[in-house]
Amino acid sequence: GILGGLSILGTTGVVVPYSCSAWIDSIRRGVDVARAAGLTHVAGCTGSTSEKTVVSEYGLPDIALLDM
Repeated sequence: GILGGLSILGTTGVVVPYSCSAWIDSIRRGVDVARAAGLTHVAGCTGSTSEKTVVSEYGLPDIALLDM
């Protein structure tokens, strides 16, 4: 809806890339953030179930989980 002259499109604040190049850039940024945090491993996750599995099996922190 419209709130104070601004169009509010979502509540999560998460930008979802739609083009192939946007997906690649999103993954690249996620890897860069993980590397800057000192991580050596990341995991591509498709949703909450795969995120929970990766965390329980490999103990990776949230910053290492990349949305796919």
